[in-house]
Amino acid sequence: MTTDLTPAWSDYAKDVLERLNETWHIHSWERPRSEAFAAPVVLPEVAPSALQKKRGAECPLGAAALDELALPPVPPHVIQLCLRLAAHFGTADGFQQCLRPGQITLISGIAQDQLSFVRELICVGFAPENLRIGFAPRHHAECDVMVLSPEDGLTSSAAASFHRRISAALGHSQPLILLCTDETEPAAELSRYLPPVTRLTPLNREVLFELLRITWPNGAAGLVKIADQFPDDHQLAALPLPALQIALRANSALEVAETLRNFLAGTEVKKGPQLSDIHGGGPALEAAKRIVADLQSWRDGSLPWTEMSRSLLLHGRPGTGKTWLARAMGNTPGIGFVAASFADWQARGHLGDMLKAMQASFSEARRLTPAILFIDEIDAVGARGSRDHNADYRHQVVNGFLQAMDGIAREEGVVVVGACNDPSRIDPAVLRAGRFDLKAEVKLPDHDAIHGILTAHLGQILRQSEISELARAAIGSTAAEIDAAIRRAKAEARARGTDVQLAELRTLLVGDMSVSPELDHRLAVHECGHAIVGHELDFTILRTVLTHDGGATEHTVPTNAGRLQDIEAEIVMCMAGRAAEQMVFGDVSSGSGGPERSDLARATSLAVAIDTRLGLGVFGPIWTDTSLDAAMRDPDARQRVRLRLEAAEQHAIRILQTNRPHFDAMVAALAQDRDLAGDTLQTWLDNWKPPSPSSAPAPAPAPAPAPAPAPAPAPAETRPISDSAHPSQLSDCEVSNAP
Repeated sequence: MTTDLTPAWSDYAKDVLERLNETWHIHSWERPRSEAFAAPVVLPEVAPSALQKKRGAECPLGAAALDELALPPVPPHVIQLCLRLAAHFGTADGFQQCLRPGQITLISGIAQDQLSFVRELICVGFAPENLRIGFAPRHHAECDVMVLSPEDGLTSSAAASFHRRISAALGHSQPLILLCTDETEPAAELSRYLPPVTRLTPLNREVLFELLRITWPNGAAGLVKIADQFPDDHQLAALPLPALQIALRANSALEVAETLRNFLAGTEVKKGPQLSDIHGGGPALEAAKRIVADLQSWRDGSLPWTEMSRSLLLHGRPGTGKTWLARAMGNTPGIGFVAASFADWQARGHLGDMLKAMQASFSEARRLTPAILFIDEIDAVGARGSRDHNADYRHQVVNGFLQAMDGIAREEGVVVVGACNDPSRIDPAVLRAGRFDLKAEVKLPDHDAIHGILTAHLGQILRQSEISELARAAIGSTAAEIDAAIRRAKAEARARGTDVQLAELRTLLVGDMSVSPELDHRLAVHECGHAIVGHELDFTILRTVLTHDGGATEHTVPTNAGRLQDIEAEIVMCMAGRAAEQMVFGDVSSGSGGPERSDLARATSLAVAIDTRLGLGVFGPIWTDTSLDAAMRDPDARQRVRLRLEAAEQHAIRILQTNRPHFDAMVAALAQDRDLAGDTLQTWLDNWKPPSPSSAPAPAPAPAPAPAPAPAPAPAETRPISDSAHPSQLSDCEVSNAP
C-alpha cells in the first residue's frame, strides 16, 4: 500500500502554478509567430468557479484545503502539462541549468497538439521574471534564451524548417531550449553533436495524484487509501488525452479511478495468438521468446536496456507465420503493440503524407513503452541502388525510414520487429546491426508445430491418433495454409450441422491429389542427395522435408575464404539433387530448375561469377559487371559453364555411390516420415560412410580455349568473398527446391 503520495517536486509545482495563476489568460496563448519575445503579462486573478467550490466542500477525500492554492483558471490538461514539466525539471535550480551560457536542452516526447502549450508554460510559469525569450534565431540580439519548436504540423517541410532554425540558432551564444515531438527530433547528422535527448515526464501516478490534489483540494488523505485502484504508470502513459479529460469530469477522485479502469478494461484483454500457443522450435521462435522475456525484465527494472537485443527481422516464404509470430509477441500482457506496414503508410498519399504516417507509428510505439513496433512487408522499403524513374522517391523513403530507426534506437522501451519474404531486396543500410540486431528465418512448421496447431484448434473434436495422422500428412504446409484449412472445415461442418470430418479436413490440408508413392520417392531421392552431399562438403544440414509441391533442404553455408574450391563445393551442393535422381532413376526431372533461386539458377550464377566477378576463372584478376543473360550469349562462356556444372554433378554422384545402401535407407525414411530434422537427421548423416579417397570437388575439364586468355592467378587465400559477389551467402539459411 502506498503511504506517501507527495513527490519531491511538489513544492516546485505549487510555485509554478501560483505564478501561472497570476499571469494566466487563455487568449494570451494565441501569440503571433512573429513576436520576438515573451514577457509575463500580469492579469487579475480569477476567482474559483462554483464547481471548484463544490469540489472543495463536498469532496469525500478529506477536509483540509491545499495551502492557499485555489484551482487556477486553467484547463486540467494544461495543469497536467505543467506538472509534467515540473517533474521533468525537478526544482527551480534544475530549470536554471537550461539557462547557463551556451547550454542546449533538447526535450522530446511532446504531443504535436501540446507543443504550443509547453512553450507558453515555460515562458509564463517556469522562466524567471523579466527573462526575454525569443522564438526564432533572428531575434537572438533581443533575447536572453531561445525556445524553438516545430510549426505547421508533422509535414516534412515543417521538420526541415525546424532543423534549419536549429542550425541557425547554434551560431549564437544564447542558451537554447529545443521542444520537439518524436517525429521531429533532429536528424542523425545533427543529433550526434547535440546533448542527449531528454523525454518529457509522461503522465504517471505521481503527476495524476498531484493533479487530483489541485482538482480536489481536500483529497490528500483519501488518495492514500485508494491509490492502488488507479492504473499503473505504464497504463497512464499510454492513456489518450481525451480519456483523461473525460475521467477528470467525474465527481470524486474515486470515480476518476473507476472511469480510468473502465477505459482500460477493453484494451487490456488482448485477443489472438500467444507465444505459449506456438509449438515447435526454430531460431525465429526462440528469438521472439528471448526478446519478449528481456523486454519484460527491462520493464521490471531487472535488465539494463543496453544488454537487450532491440530489433528482429523475421523472413521466410509467404504463409510461414511471420505476422502470426509478431502478433503473438505483441499480445504478451504488459507490452504495447503497434502494427504498421509500408503499404499502410504509402496509402496515406504523397511522400510527405507517407513519411508523416511512418513517424506517427513510431511515435505511437514510444507512447506505449514497453512496446513492440511491428512493420510488415518491410522489404517494400526497397533499396537506393536502382536507377529507375522511381529512384528519387525510393531514396527519400529509405532515408526517412533510416532516420526513424535511428531515432528510436537512441531511446529505451521500443523493440522493432520487421517481417519480409526476401531480405535481399532491402537496402543494406536498413539491415545492418543497430537497426536490425537479429535476423531469423521463419520456416515451414515441423511435425511438432503442426501437431500443436491442430491440437489447439481440434483437440476437443479429434482423437490424438487422428491429429498425429493429420500432422504427418500436413508436413510441408505453411501455417497459413493449415489455419485456412481448419477454418474452412469448421465452416463446412457448421453448415451441415455436424462435427468436423477427418477425411474432409485431410483433403483440405493436402489437396485433392491422391498421394503418389512414386513422386514421393523421387522427391526423397532428390532431397537426400542434397543432404548427404552437403554434409560431406561440410555444409550444416538443418532439415530435409517433402512438401505438397516439391521438397526443401535447409542448410547453412560453411564459413570459407572464397577460394575456387569453396565456390565449386557450393556448385556441387546445388547439383546434388539432380545427381541423385540420375544415379537412382537414370534420368532427371525439372525439379532443379525453375525460379531464380532454384538449384540450377544458383549453380549457373556461381559458375558465371567465377569468370566474371570473382577473379577465379580463365580471365584471371578481372572483374566485369556482366549480367547472367549477357554472359550466357557467349558460346565459349556457355560451354565453360556447362562443363563446370556437369563436372559438379558427376562429383556428387561419386559421393552418393560410396554407400548406396545407406542412401536408399535414408530415402525410404524421408518418404515415410516426410520430414527429417534434429537428432534424427543428424544420426542419418553421421552414419554415412565418407567417400574415398577425397570429397573435394574434382576440377572441371579443361574449358574450350578463349581468345587470348590471361593466365589464371593463384586464388587468394586471405580475402573473403563479399556478400554481393557471393549469392549463396545473401541469407543465413539457403533452401533448395525440388520439383
